Amino acid sequence: MDKGMMRLTSPLGLVFKFMVLTVLLTVTTHQTYAQYNAFEDPPQGGAAGSIGATNQEISPNKPEIDGGEVAQGQTAQVIVLLRNNASTPIALERIELAPSSNISARITNNQCGQSPIKPNIECAVTVSVKGESTGKFKLGMLIYHNGKTQLSNAFIIGTVGAGKVGSGNATGLPTNEIEAFPIALDFGQTKGRTPLVRSIALRNASSTTVKITGIDLAASPLTGFSVAAPDCKELLASQACVATVTWAPLSEGKSEGVLVLRHDGPSGSLQIPLSGEYQLTKTPKAELFPSAMPGKGLIVADLEKVDFGGAVDGAASITVTLINNGEKAVSLKQVRLAGSDNGLSLSGDDCAAGQTLEPYQGCALTINWTPRREGPVIDDVQIIHDGARGVLILPVRGKATKIVTGSLPLLSNVTSALPKLDGKSLDESLVGAQESDTPAMATDTASLNGYRVTSLSKDRAILAGPNGRVMVRNNVRQAIGGGYWLPRITPEGVRLSGERDKVLLIFDRTLTVGKGSNTQINTFPAGSTTSTTSSSSSSSTTSGSGTSTP
Repeated sequence: MDKGMMRLTSPLGLVFKFMVLTVLLTVTTHQTYAQYNAFEDPPQGGAAGSIGATNQEISPNKPEIDGGEVAQGQTAQVIVLLRNNASTPIALERIELAPSSNISARITNNQCGQSPIKPNIECAVTVSVKGESTGKFKLGMLIYHNGKTQLSNAFIIGTVGAGKVGSGNATGLPTNEIEAFPIALDFGQTKGRTPLVRSIALRNASSTTVKITGIDLAASPLTGFSVAAPDCKELLASQACVATVTWAPLSEGKSEGVLVLRHDGPSGSLQIPLSGEYQLTKTPKAELFPSAMPGKGLIVADLEKVDFGGAVDGAASITVTLINNGEKAVSLKQVRLAGSDNGLSLSGDDCAAGQTLEPYQGCALTINWTPRREGPVIDDVQIIHDGARGVLILPVRGKATKIVTGSLPLLSNVTSALPKLDGKSLDESLVGAQESDTPAMATDTASLNGYRVTSLSKDRAILAGPNGRVMVRNNVRQAIGGGYWLPRITPEGVRLSGERDKVLLIFDRTLTVGKGSNTQINTFPAGSTTSTTSSSSSSSTTSGSGTSTP
């Protein structure tokens, strides 16, 4: 043993020992370099603290990313670079953030999640950091991917500073747990009468749950502001809800108010200013035919005015077509003339009260004029209905150069527009009015030629004709001119209805009584003054009933 040791300590042994150690060191160095070169290029390897030295497949560019200083109430954008250290592409599944209590954070842009990251390639993730309260902060990032380790992490560190007054929001108030978007609601200017509706997004910007205890509106009732937020009761961290504000101003000018949101956070409340300006528009003149309204019927006419012209010397008639130009059916309530005792009358069963016109359906309304005096006639046709606007007024104009007297043939449908007697129309009055023992005789309008009304009262009249005078009673069948007629006393005169024809005998109220005549003029209806003139004497008699015995 001692001899062997002596041999190793000899000069030759020392040389041998040095050679063995050199070989061992060379082998170890080449083996170490070969193992490292399998993961990274030789020029990049071996540096202490480099990316290649980490054991994470997805790693940040720095072990801890410096987020700098973020002012309280302000938001800063921090960019994190991630690198794929593996030899195969790796796809990111999601990134979860774990912020400290004095900040709130969210990912605003994730370039790394768009496609798998190729080996040795970097990508960027943008993180939005908002300072809630002063102090140091640390934000952890958990990166989930499909690599072998399936999880990587990164950290952002920084400080939240106090900031300047007014840096929190536009109102100069400090930061609030609830964020409003927009922070002030301006409706602008409006001239319409339709209420305007806007929405405000409310978001919990803190890291804890915030309960909204109430939403108050501080504004005058004339401003017309109202708010509804049924879902804004409790907001989790980063959760949002929507509040709806309606503006229906009741007065002209500027409208201003404040929406106060109360919650259980440290700040306690949030104020949102409301504003708008209402300018009244000048009301335009009402047109004859209004515009159609959704869900309503609309009555229009093919004529804007019923004009008989300026030289009417006989009976005249003009037919107007009423059309429903709306979206729903329209019922006619009343069709009438505004004036009376001017010789105008209406006829037409299609446009009578109670008639219903479907959309784009029409009816015919005839306006008849038998002038009772010379000069102009000014009247209106009033059509009351349940459609848009509810009324249609058609002016009736004309000028007569001659008074119409004598008999006029009437259309068969004219009776529907005439006034009713005791609640019955003229056709209904025919039923039971004739005596059963009276023989039927043919009626002809020609047989009434030469007949005229010389006396008129409430329920009787005297007709003068070629064969003498005859007294007729209202609604009592009478033989006149060789035929039987059913008379009807009206303000215009006497309407005679036969088996086939209908005739109107006009009573001339302007009739002047000459000397030696035996004509009686009685005003109509009852309750008026009656004047009687004869050939032997002239007298004025006032009767309470307005009738006289011929």
